[in-house]
Amino acid sequence: MIDQPIPTSAAERSRAYRERKRDNVHLITIEVDAPLLQGLNSLGFVHIDESQDHDIIQDGVFMLMQAVAEGGVSISDNWIERTFG
Repeated sequence: MIDQPIPTSAAERSRAYRERKRDNVHLITIEVDAPLLQGLNSLGFVHIDESQDHDIIQDGVFMLMQAVAEGGVSISDNWIERTFG
């Protein structure tokens, strides 16, 4: 994941939006609740004592997505059902 400063002006936000669109990158917002944090912890992506740190949670979700995409982590339907209901 690439850490970039958050654009502050409208022009900077527009420039960042156009760059993401050009690069086919999507910016999303997700809610992370206790069961998802527990799942990230059980897979080793987030430690429970760091579960209040936004950046660590963001990195954990990103690492999980990378691991799944690369086939390093297999997520069962059972885990998805328990986590997301």
